[in-house]
Formats: sequence, structure tokens, C-alpha cells
Amino acid sequence: MLIPVDAPSSRSGASTKTLTNVNPQAEFLTTGLVHPDFRTHMDHACRAEISPRWRLSLGRPLTSGVQHTDSIPPSLTLAVKFFMRIPENFSPESPSTAFTVKHYHEPYRSSARPEIDLLLSSSHSEPFICASPSLRDLAKEVEAFSPIFEIHVSVFEDLTLIGITHFHATSDVGGLRTLMHAWARLISGEHIDAIRGIDRDAAPLEHFRQQNSRRDRIFLERDRIVQPPVGSLDDLYLALFPDNSNTTPDLVRVPKVFLEDRRREILEDFKLNGSSESVDSSDVLLAWWFKLSYSTRSASDTTPIFLHISVDLRPLVAVFSAPYINHASSTICIEPPIPATAFRALSLRELALRIHRTIAEYQKDLARLELDLWWRSENPTVPLYRCPPGGEAQLQTDWSQAGLAGMDFSGARTVGSDAKGTGRVVFVVVDSKEEEKGTGEILMEDENAVWISQVKLRKEWEKLRSSGKVEFVNI
Repeated sequence: MLIPVDAPSSRSGASTKTLTNVNPQAEFLTTGLVHPDFRTHMDHACRAEISPRWRLSLGRPLTSGVQHTDSIPPSLTLAVKFFMRIPENFSPESPSTAFTVKHYHEPYRSSARPEIDLLLSSSHSEPFICASPSLRDLAKEVEAFSPIFEIHVSVFEDLTLIGITHFHATSDVGGLRTLMHAWARLISGEHIDAIRGIDRDAAPLEHFRQQNSRRDRIFLERDRIVQPPVGSLDDLYLALFPDNSNTTPDLVRVPKVFLEDRRREILEDFKLNGSSESVDSSDVLLAWWFKLSYSTRSASDTTPIFLHISVDLRPLVAVFSAPYINHASSTICIEPPIPATAFRALSLRELALRIHRTIAEYQKDLARLELDLWWRSENPTVPLYRCPPGGEAQLQTDWSQAGLAGMDFSGARTVGSDAKGTGRVVFVVVDSKEEEKGTGEILMEDENAVWISQVKLRKEWEKLRSSGKVEFVNI
């Protein structure tokens, strides 16, 4: 994910931008922020302080009773060898965390790289779709025997690209938020002992072990199916070499004024009908996208669509009173599934309200929240299908919850710089080339708009373009 960050220039004191990419691989661009001692300092922090203090579980997310370890459990050996490509055992020569820096003696801004400034300066009053800028050529490749968490910095004369490599099996948006905000505080000069850590990777989940007996039923109730073990060579091949050649990620810019106008219309409609119901802007955003996304489907297409929204369980369950870096997310399924053709007739108000009610009910159901945590804690390696055969799934994740916009990178400013101001994130783009069709992220919001990234088949994008329902722009 790419994030331009408003950062002070070490040369002129003028405001410059920083980009961040946060997916399994992620990047930030910021200018002149890395000083000569930064690499040594952060490498030490990653290896000696951040990793053991935050207790990265090294492959066993949410596994009750498992101590922090320096090796990968046998149950994950296949996954780490063929999917995550990290070593089975860690050592000083093969650390679990790493920090690297590469210097480019040239400006980032050039004709060969995505022009982020044009995106930021857009004044469109209606939503538009554009190609997602990619910094993949600058990102550090995920190599065999990679650390489980790595920060890679590419320093340009005008910007610095900060890349993050982490694995979804061990962390999520909330975990990344916990780690990155601790990292920002560390580079700002705070002592590591002033930053609250956790005692043990699975400690918050231990009390669930004796409390739950309903087993896997909750996932079947919620239209989620436990994926069986690899049953054939075909399954193994598809798992190792997924065919995403026909999918492409695009950026969608949705002006805040547009969202607020739609929300106001919905609230006025509620009031006229004597209803005290309400919806948030985020509900309207998702409802608008879902309706647009399926607006070009055939009138005879009754494929059931399962809408999943990722949710961070940390603020909802009391056991997470302390920072928790490991995976603690679930998904909320908007039930019942909606036939593809029904999105045309379904009003924006009705769909936004359905989303709002589902999220509110889930957040209030403590037993269900705890059962989700228990199931994931007892089944850390079991993947789930998001819909049964014959259905189609959408999964939306909110990366803005990582709070990257609130991070202060000023502590990494070049030694001797007289620049003032805060180095802060101002833009996010996700490099989603490896994502599946139907996945999307709410990336961030700037002063004027909300930015989302969506992955669809190329032919679906072309249908949407031809329909004229939304503008496509070339930037």
C-alpha cells in the first residue's frame, strides 16, 4: 500500500510528501527523513526491542497457551515453506525481523514513476475510477527465507519510500497499527520501556479455552465454510500458483461532499417516515460501491453475493486492554446473501441500513465476538471460504483503521536539517496485484475525499466503464 506523507524537506524546509505501501508488502515515500544512524538504530530496535517486546508469534496467531518462540510450529511448516517463504527457525543470521535501507541519488519525482501529486490535487465533485499507481519496481522483493516482519527504506533526494513486509497469518490491520505506532514513538525519541508491550502472544485468549463448547457451528451459521485440506494436485497447484492474470486493482476516489449528500438524503427519508434509524458515511460508502459494482450484471444473474466486512475485535473485547500485535480480526457477513440482480432495485438507503444494522448487532453480541476469537485461536491454520460453492464473495477491509495518517515520522529527519513541521501520511495506495477478485480496501481519507481500492476482472471494469455510471480518468 502506498502512502504519501507530508514531510519536511531537509533542503529547503518546504513541505514534501511521503508514500506508504502496506499490504503483505507496503511502502511509504518521505523525503530526506532518514539520517545516517537511522539504519543502525532501527535494526537494533527491530531485532532486540520491538520483536521480543511485542511478542510476534512467528506463525501461530491466536493460539492459546503457546509461548513466544524462535521457531515455526510443525503445523505451519508447509505454509511457511511454500506460501510465506520464511525460515522454519530464526537465528542472528536469519532474524525474524529486519530493517534495510537503500539510497537512490536521484529525485523520486520523474516520468518513470507514478505521479501521486495529480491524484492529491483532484477537484472532481463526483466519484471517479483510475488505475492504481504501483511502486512495485521500488519495493523489496519477498525472497526465500525472508524475515516475518521487515521494514525496507528507499531514500530519494526528495522522498523516502518506507516499505513494510508482513504476513497476514501473523498480523492484521490492528496489529500493524500497534507495531507502527510504537515504531513511530521509538524514532521520535521515546524510550522502549515507556511503550506498553504485551507479556505473551496468546495470553489474552487463554480464558476462552474452557468457556466455549459450540465448536465450529458459528461459522456454518454465518455462511462460512471450513476449507478442507488440499485434496489433489490440482488444488495444490492452484494454491501455489493462483491465476490472477485477469484481475486488476483500480483506485476509486469518492468525494466527501458526495457521500454526505447521499447520507443526508437517507437521514431525511428516515425522518419523513418517522424512523429514528441512522447510517454512517462508511455504511453509505460501502452500499454505494456494492450497488455500483453489481449494476452491470445481467437481469437473469441470481448468483448469491456474500458481502463480508472485516472488523478489528480489539476495541470490542475487554481481554485486549493491552496492545496486541497478532491477528485479532474477523469478518461480518451481511445476511442474507443478495442475488446479483437485486442490487439494481435495492435502494442505497436500504442497503446502507442493512450494513449499519449488521455491524451494530455484531458489535453488541459479546458471546459471538468471544466465540469468533475462540474459534480462530483454536484453529489458527484453518482457512475459510467466504461463501459456499455457487456463490460469490466480496471482502472489504478498512486500512484507515491502521491510523497511519496520525503517525509522526519527524524523528527520522536528516541530521542537521533545519526543517520544521510534522512528517505525516497524506495518501495511501495498495498494490493489490496478488489479491483475489472481490477484495477491496478503504485506504484513507484526505481533506476532500475517501480513497478505496477494488480488485475486479478486467472485463468487469470494462463493462463498468462502458455503462457510463461512473467516470474513469487517466492520471
